[in-house]
Amino acid sequence: MINKNFFPTPSSIASKMYSYVSSYIDELHKSKDYRSITVLDPSAGKGDLLDTFKSRISSYGRYSTRDMFFAVEIEYDLQVILRDKDFEILGNDFLTESIAIVPDIIAMNPPFDNGAEHLLRAWELVIPGGHIVCLL
Repeated sequence: MINKNFFPTPSSIASKMYSYVSSYIDELHKSKDYRSITVLDPSAGKGDLLDTFKSRISSYGRYSTRDMFFAVEIEYDLQVILRDKDFEILGNDFLTESIAIVPDIIAMNPPFDNGAEHLLRAWELVIPGGHIVCLL
């Protein structure tokens, strides 16, 4: 049983969320100091946002094998789906666990019960100058 806060992000909304950070992604890839882009979805569900970000980045020829896509997901059944999609899972609970990366982009559709707390936590983690795109 998936919890009551599970509302997958429709692809049309995920694409709009991507569009808000696409110029930032372009800047990162063009930078002489480009190392990789890290994207985190802290309440990843079945990976709809990460799927969109990964496919949009690769469809424009901007994807690099150095780019990394990470997830945090509380539901074990959804973690299985995320692993099958080759997304690295960093933990179960975004609000309480230590996150071992500093993401360039946090793309999120957090649980409605505590979305504000998820957004505030995201501000603590994103790289200085990075971006958060949040469906709240």
